[in-house]
Amino acid sequence: GMWFHVKDGKKVNDTTLVKYGGYWFYVKDGQVDFSATTLCYYGGYWFYVKNGEVDWTSNTLCKWNGMWFHVKDGKKVNDTTLVKYGGYWFYVKDGQVDFKATTLCYYGGYWFYVKNGEVDWTSNTLCKWNGMWFHVKDGKKVNDTTLVYYGGYWFYVKNGQVDFDY
Repeated sequence: GMWFHVKDGKKVNDTTLVKYGGYWFYVKDGQVDFSATTLCYYGGYWFYVKNGEVDWTSNTLCKWNGMWFHVKDGKKVNDTTLVKYGGYWFYVKDGQVDFKATTLCYYGGYWFYVKNGEVDWTSNTLCKWNGMWFHVKDGKKVNDTTLVYYGGYWFYVKNGQVDFDY
């Protein structure tokens, strides 16, 4: 009832990926691990394994060795984007979730406000990005003209950006 990695007629006690029947399976210590959801380094790439097989369809996060990585189309990707996982949107920088980041992130045609690595849907605040200060509200950068209270002071916002000369 168990599946093992056999190579050159012998059972091999390795941790790798093995192609069998047109599918890629995750082998740990020589046995196929059908319960594994992990990353596996093979042939110069990191592959995303879900339930023992390489998952070519997911756009998700995967925790490996204590860190969270972005996986897409079966591989770990080194991008900077937003990824929805467990009902929340997380900020990924260079392929890894950045839980310290407070920044803006352009995704799907909008600028989203990220605080401590997650999109913050509740803030009405200012965010410094690329040397400029912008107004963010309800998770997105807004293009309004208003006053915003930030850090104990009121700031004038024109077209979504703080106007320090006004």
